[in-house]
Amino acid sequence: MAEEILKSTGADPFSTKEPVTISKTDGTTYYSHLKNDKGVNMNFKLNIFDIGGKHVAVVMILSATDITAAQKNSVDAVIKGITLTGVK
Repeated sequence: MAEEILKSTGADPFSTKEPVTISKTDGTTYYSHLKNDKGVNMNFKLNIFDIGGKHVAVVMILSATDITAAQKNSVDAVIKGITLTGVK
């Protein structure tokens, strides 16, 4: 699924992946890059969560490649702040 999502957005194939957890739901984060329509190089963080084998939750975060460490920490905090509701 990650490959198809990245391809459909024009992003590069993912370079790395790692486990991620949101609201006690395990998933996988895929890291990629793309250039937006204004020519800005972007980091692409794609998070995919299997919800009980019936549904999938996807969180995509794009950020410029030249952000500061503080800005990167803020981006990372977005994932930690997400709550999935109705998940058992």
